[in-house]
Amino acid sequence: MEQTERAVSEDHRGTTGNAGTSRTRGSGGAGAPAWQAPLHPLNLADLVVHAGEGIAWAGGHGTYSPEFEEFRDHPDEAFARVIALGLAPGAALALRQQVTGAMRAAGILDAGGEVINAGYVEAQQQQDIFAHVGGGLGDQLWALLRYARAIGL
Repeated sequence: MEQTERAVSEDHRGTTGNAGTSRTRGSGGAGAPAWQAPLHPLNLADLVVHAGEGIAWAGGHGTYSPEFEEFRDHPDEAFARVIALGLAPGAALALRQQVTGAMRAAGILDAGGEVINAGYVEAQQQQDIFAHVGGGLGDQLWALLRYARAIGL
């Protein structure tokens, strides 16, 4: 896995600038807006801007506890969905390391990254864990994940 992560981080560090679009994905469940995929992988800040309509839609559909739990319990799948939206794999790797570190510091994961608190994590603690991820955009990962699931990614 380390070799794969190194190759990913060397290949796709994330880009900035005008995202453009390359393909449209139809509307998902619960009326999620259609997705216009970026022409190239983006860093988190640019993906948040690009996916603004989907993020706004996701914010109107309850708390993000299911998304928090997916990042905790199934990080491979969670980050794969966000990469499928257009997050650069290298950016995803860096964010995953930040999320893992924050969850370790909060006592959710052990030093090896295994879940040691699989129970419900209070909303405030969830927010605290993601508050410093991605330069303050960590909570947007939840909305991106919800939107990705809604459109079938």
